[in-house]
Amino acid sequence: MLFPELQSLDDFEYIKNLGSGYSSTVDLYKHIQTNRIVAVKKLSIKNLSQSECRKTYDTEITILTKLKGCSNVVQLIGFGFYTTIDNSTRRTKTLNNYFLILDYIDAQPLDKNSERIIKQFYYKLLQTVQKIHELEVVHRDLNLNNVLIQNNEPILIDFAFGAVTNGKQKFAEFFGTKPYVAPEIVDGQSYLPYPSEVYSLGVILLELINNNETQEIAAQMMQQNPYKRPNLEDVIAHPWFQF
Repeated sequence: MLFPELQSLDDFEYIKNLGSGYSSTVDLYKHIQTNRIVAVKKLSIKNLSQSECRKTYDTEITILTKLKGCSNVVQLIGFGFYTTIDNSTRRTKTLNNYFLILDYIDAQPLDKNSERIIKQFYYKLLQTVQKIHELEVVHRDLNLNNVLIQNNEPILIDFAFGAVTNGKQKFAEFFGTKPYVAPEIVDGQSYLPYPSEVYSLGVILLELINNNETQEIAAQMMQQNPYKRPNLEDVIAHPWFQF
């Protein structure tokens, strides 16, 4: 870890905002001593409780530590928190502001003029998800907003909803982004994580390239019955991916 647990961002110079969501904001910073450009993900103390912030912080650190060195996954290079005082209510509160320091991915658009490039990109995404499953991690929010593109290769980001599991454990919580969420999750059923991620990847496939061949593949991946969906090994072995 280049930057062990920090208690401030004083060693970094703010450059600009990269994006904001309900639970976090991501900003671009430069490490003053080394000039290294990094992305800093700050958890929202406005929209999340302190316990929710801490849980998300711990979850992402645990998962990204397990995925250290895993290609096509954003890398964690530091983390920490600093305190601020909240005077907005009668009772003054001290708040912990949690942040993660991540490799900055200079994202670029995918070249959608080449079916071969799209196919290679998606194939690599399948391999990446297969790899994190082998490392007993599930993402639980697979969608194209959480896949950055660098040199026409996918970089998987945002493991805030992720979990460590051997794949046999069923989950009950609703996580994910519609329309990528598998129907069993939408219906409020307990669900196995691997088949639900296959469903999400089927939706992504049709977003990337929608033709007769991909519709056939996606139809198998997006079957209503999760037990009838192919596993990732079978999807990867499909003849469409023979380059």
